[in-house]
Amino acid sequence: AANGRAYTPVVGNEEEFDPALALSVGSHHILWGANHYAHKLPHIGRWLVWDKRCQQQPTRTQADCELAWCSDYWDILNLYR
Repeated sequence: AANGRAYTPVVGNEEEFDPALALSVGSHHILWGANHYAHKLPHIGRWLVWDKRCQQQPTRTQADCELAWCSDYWDILNLYR
């Protein structure tokens, strides 16, 4: 690993995530990391943006934000800090 640590491989990590099972249960869904499999989501829905920057300067230790897809559609995009 780049940071010098060795980790046990995650089973199934090399396979692309399929949200079909999650979407088949219930009627309201929030799926984090959905920007990585947006092409497999229904065309209706909205995006939630979690702005993780607590200070003005972005850090390089983690992503500045995270995206989630929400099955409920009342706005196109929401930003949460």
